[in-house]
Amino acid sequence: LLGCGDAIRDTLVVDCTSGEPARTAALGERLRERGARLVDSPVSGGPAGAEAATLTSMMGGADADVADARAVVGCWSKKTVHCGALGSGDAVKSVNNVLNTAHVLLATEAALVLQKYGVDAATALDVINSSSGASLQTQRLPEHVLSRDFGFGFKMGLMRKDCAIADALVADLAPTHTLIPEATRLIRAAEEQLGSDADYTAVARLLEARCGEELR
Repeated sequence: LLGCGDAIRDTLVVDCTSGEPARTAALGERLRERGARLVDSPVSGGPAGAEAATLTSMMGGADADVADARAVVGCWSKKTVHCGALGSGDAVKSVNNVLNTAHVLLATEAALVLQKYGVDAATALDVINSSSGASLQTQRLPEHVLSRDFGFGFKMGLMRKDCAIADALVADLAPTHTLIPEATRLIRAAEEQLGSDADYTAVARLLEARCGEELR
């Protein structure tokens, strides 16, 4: 786009990838110099949400730009949220994904320790999923981990990238935080062990190997 000269003047660019907030803001400034506008609008909801057009879009940019972009983004999103200035959507997306990863890790550890105690993992999760410890990932663990399917549909390398973006935000803005850096460290280790193309839910296998127990 930046090499297109005047051809991009009056163009509204909607970036649905998950990027680094500061780089997105810098790109927006360069596009403005050429008469174009940028909105960051990463999505969440997985492959099923994309197919059903029920994604959530987290949008960053000027008020007028986001308002114009909603007309297009609404074609694939059930919910669109203006998160703030350019780059804010990317920031929220990265934190959402590191939370997702942390929930998988914590749910896996919980199921492993209960299984080692003698409680069937599926039974334990059935109880948890109707109790206060429930999360989307405790609900998905039977389908994607206990089944050994590891088939949510989002690659480990992409999740590690998003976690690293959140980790960089923490390092810059909240260096006393410890949990987001730990989740990032663990998914990075899982990627090194299993490869970037593995499904991100296979991060559970890293914990299983360390525990010497496989969820079943």
